[in-house]
Amino acid sequence: MNKKLSSTLLSVSLFLTSATVFAAAEESAAAAESAPAASEPAAGSNMSSQMDEMFKKLDANHDGMIDKKEAKANKALAKDFKKIAKKGKLDQPHFNKWQESHKHMTN
Repeated sequence: MNKKLSSTLLSVSLFLTSATVFAAAEESAAAAESAPAASEPAAGSNMSSQMDEMFKKLDANHDGMIDKKEAKANKALAKDFKKIAKKGKLDQPHFNKWQESHKHMTN
């Protein structure tokens, strides 16, 4: 009887240990999935910040749009302006899209 009880206790102990290890692994995996990588937000945030700054710099009259005259301050933008500007003006989202596709981050 003693041997049977020891065997049962050992089995229960191993089961509980396995369950605890499994639960900890699941919790760790869930935390890793939900947490963003440390470098991703910083890189995306930095690029977005650069685009915002360039847009503000080009938008000389601060009307939230870049017109043809303002676009001349950036040679690459001036070259593409007619193709990308709607009704002769370029808003922030379209400017950002142009920036991302052409990687024109400098004047």
